Amino acid sequence: MVLYNFPFKVRVAGEVVFPTVAKLPDWATNAAYRNAVAMPGKPEIKAVGPFSETGLGRAPEFPDAPETMDWDTILSWVKDIAPIEEEQITEWMQTAAAANVICSRFMDEYKRAGSLVVTDAGDPYIPGVKVEDIKFVSELGRTVASRGYSVVSTPAGNFNVPVPGKATGVFKNILAWAAVLEAYLKQWVGVLMKFRELATNPQNRISFPSFRGLTAPVFFTHASSIPAPVNIAEFSISTDRPQTVVVRARSVDDYRDVLFEDKITLKEGQNVIQYPIFGFPVVPTMVIELQPEDNTKTILDYWTVYP
Repeated sequence: MVLYNFPFKVRVAGEVVFPTVAKLPDWATNAAYRNAVAMPGKPEIKAVGPFSETGLGRAPEFPDAPETMDWDTILSWVKDIAPIEEEQITEWMQTAAAANVICSRFMDEYKRAGSLVVTDAGDPYIPGVKVEDIKFVSELGRTVASRGYSVVSTPAGNFNVPVPGKATGVFKNILAWAAVLEAYLKQWVGVLMKFRELATNPQNRISFPSFRGLTAPVFFTHASSIPAPVNIAEFSISTDRPQTVVVRARSVDDYRDVLFEDKITLKEGQNVIQYPIFGFPVVPTMVIELQPEDNTKTILDYWTVYP
């Protein structure tokens, strides 16, 4: 077995680290022969600037919408251009329209990262809320409100979403997220997302979509350029207030398999994090899930992996 050093070094938690790689036999690196093992080290976090929404995507379907991720501002804009009219425009329609503005912007940002998320927002009763093969079960608003939850149907099984509230649907090869914002006698407002193709080490800013304070996670792939027992993930998260972000690493072979879970405490503004990840025999390619707190404005600025 031969070890060699890469021609660079990184500083993690005040210490200089020289990542190394071992040339290992196929049985040790081939996923067919082993289970992935990964664990995080202690992060080094530095606040480097104020919170800013500069450089986020646009909402192509709503070109005149405010260039902000703020729910109240977007909802106010919708109410201005589409005020309530008897039997024509109702309150739930305004809420659904605001949700679709945020969905449109999120899809644009994720597309810039080279991958695809599909979304929909509206009344799950009629006409229904569906993204490809995932949908809310069509029920009356009073039914889901009295029961306390709605149901999202997927080819791999169902998952329940509180009313009001949010839930993540994680299956072997499906990643979905849903929220219920409000419910009336007949109509109710649901938001549905499916991460069809995952971005890899995204370098463009991606906002975490938030609907009435219910903040969705962002999923993407963490991949190193060459196999190594240590990765340094350098990433930046901007937040409008101090918060704790949950980090989960999931297996690319089965999203239900959580390799590790961690929490990172951030200050208000832009935070740059040096995050060591250790693996055996090497750090595997993983799906990263980042979940901010509710009632926050949060942006992933970039995620870079060394080596």
